[in-house]
Amino acid sequence: MSEDSNSAIRTIFKGASIVYAGLIIQYFISFAAQVVTANLLPAGGFGNVITGTAVIDLGAIIGTIGLNIGLARNLPRESSRSERIKIANAAYLIAIPLSIAVALGIVLNSQYIASTIFSDQSISTSITIFGATVPFAVLYNLSTGGIRGQEISRYRVYLRNIIQPVTRMGIISVLTIYVIGDICRLTGYAVPYAVVGVVSTYLFTKALPGFNVIGRTDWKTVKELVDFSLPISVSNATGFVIRSSDIFLVLYFLSNEAVGAYGVVYSLSQLVRMFSTAFNFLGMPVASKLESDENLGDALRVNESILRWLAVLSAPALFPMLAYPEFIISFIYGQDYTAGSAALVVLASGFAIHNVFSPNRSLLTATGHTKTMMGNNIVTSALNLILNLVLIPQYGVLGAAIATVAAYLFRDAVVVLELRMFTGRYTVTSRVINPILIAIPTMSVMGYFALEIEAAVYSLILLTTCTSVVYVALVIVILGITPEEQMLVDSVEEKYGISFWLIDKIVDQFSTK
Repeated sequence: MSEDSNSAIRTIFKGASIVYAGLIIQYFISFAAQVVTANLLPAGGFGNVITGTAVIDLGAIIGTIGLNIGLARNLPRESSRSERIKIANAAYLIAIPLSIAVALGIVLNSQYIASTIFSDQSISTSITIFGATVPFAVLYNLSTGGIRGQEISRYRVYLRNIIQPVTRMGIISVLTIYVIGDICRLTGYAVPYAVVGVVSTYLFTKALPGFNVIGRTDWKTVKELVDFSLPISVSNATGFVIRSSDIFLVLYFLSNEAVGAYGVVYSLSQLVRMFSTAFNFLGMPVASKLESDENLGDALRVNESILRWLAVLSAPALFPMLAYPEFIISFIYGQDYTAGSAALVVLASGFAIHNVFSPNRSLLTATGHTKTMMGNNIVTSALNLILNLVLIPQYGVLGAAIATVAAYLFRDAVVVLELRMFTGRYTVTSRVINPILIAIPTMSVMGYFALEIEAAVYSLILLTTCTSVVYVALVIVILGITPEEQMLVDSVEEKYGISFWLIDKIVDQFSTK
């Protein structure tokens, strides 16, 4: 493997480590805030929170029109700081006025949206509060896109994983102490979006010295950025349909209470996706840089390594949700939400598979195939809508889970085939598939023990730990340790001047080099 590939893997692994550390902090704090809110509010009130966050998500997609991805891809391709500043100025010049217009449209029409579209006037306050924060969410998206393009992982951690959840938890804690009403609790969930919007913009000005939110650019830069980003905006909008249409359709067909139950299991299932989120943060800009330097082969080898690691990491993260889904929900959120336990199994299983293959979409973006991605998302969102419309009335939140997972996996399969067509190589190789094949019998055997042991915190921790250790050991013994993994161990030891004698012995024994 070339030195460019080794450098790229080290960059991505370092960035992923930083982002993953931040994700652990974020999920711990966010779960605490979510648990407090879910236990303070009835299921219907918690459903209002879930609906409100979906409104912000949709508003931010429309207001950003894909410019955040345009920044993440285009900034690494420019060596000149002045050119990077022109690109950033073009993005903010377009997005800020557009986001204000979107927010006004949502706020002024909140009553109509609630009563006419969803036939539920109780959600109008939630739509108003969360709709007003859309410009800040757009600022956050743009700024993190720029920070991603500048390849500074720690800023992303500060924003997404520390500042936002800490602010939310702090506000909710104050509101809990003073027993303030539901409107204030909704505001407590929305205000952190404004905080991170402002802070992220400040951090981006530090990441790109000389940049100001209101700055000069030129028509050529605007046109090039928009030409790349507009297909992304369509992809993001259809991605929203894939990701969040189930929330609105559950609200439409069922109730606020069902939205609350579904929101709980959906959030739990996202724990499985932490690993791909961490690796994808720098995977796309690094792959873009390699591809722009005509090192596509290196980009593919780096991507293959990432897929293998995600396959190994996903199985232990999935196991507890398969073994004790109802216990996990009731222990964290209470008995009111256990109706979604079957949906949790479906979502967690689907997202574990998606977790492995999601970096392929970053590779497709990095190589400039945004229109292909747009087509993928249009077809997938149509499939998702059809499945939701058919399955939710018949199976409730379980139907929503099945529809969501089916849509994600369909798109993942299509991207694998497209990358084969564009690059001449399959990104899913035996190095990726074999860890999955080992995971299936390992988890089946450990799942049998789970059936024989009463659900409790101690049994959950014990079985998950045993499963993780046995699985990783089997992967090492059967499949060995790759040269890329050995290179990472050597790099860590060299950087810190220490030697992990046991790890070195294992590496020497099972190295495939």
